[in-house]
Amino acid sequence: MVKQKTMKKTVSVIACNMNEEGSIKQVLESIPKDVVDEVIVVDGASKDKSPEIARKLGYKVIQQEGKGRGNAFRTGLKNVNGHYVIMLSTDGNER
Repeated sequence: MVKQKTMKKTVSVIACNMNEEGSIKQVLESIPKDVVDEVIVVDGASKDKSPEIARKLGYKVIQQEGKGRGNAFRTGLKNVNGHYVIMLSTDGNER
């Protein structure tokens, strides 16, 4: 009997962000690093320091294509590598 190799399934998080300076750090730090392999912050042209906060915490930040939450998630999906994808906003409403 031949033993099959099982490939590890990876988990990615797409975190859409727009002007969430007050909550982005807490939301990103609450993501369980032992379960999630990749976090991508998709920024919708924030006027505050939230993208810089995410970068300083070590997260990849990309600019959103188009406007609105749906386009933020579509932009993230074009850039994600995981087998499973979790989508959330950096305002903390999905916790």
